[in-house]
Amino acid sequence: MSKTYYSHIEFEISKKDKNSITLKSIIRNKKQNYLKSIEQSKLILHYFDEDEIEKLQKIEKEIVQNILHERKQKKFLNKVRKIFIQN
Repeated sequence: MSKTYYSHIEFEISKKDKNSITLKSIIRNKKQNYLKSIEQSKLILHYFDEDEIEKLQKIEKEIVQNILHERKQKKFLNKVRKIFIQN
């Protein structure tokens, strides 16, 4: 589980078969208390052994960084909008 500012991200298994599992990342927002599926972060992974845990952690970090990047972009755009509205 990785923490972001107001929420944390966790993974659920959405599908499972012989050769792979599909993980879905979920944001649990502490302030608004809702679940949001992130479709872009759906992953299809082969079953893994202990050596591949690092790969999973890297994937998780990438997902978290993408989410944080999107949040920063939204904040920036909102600030720009406010400036234009004020002027």
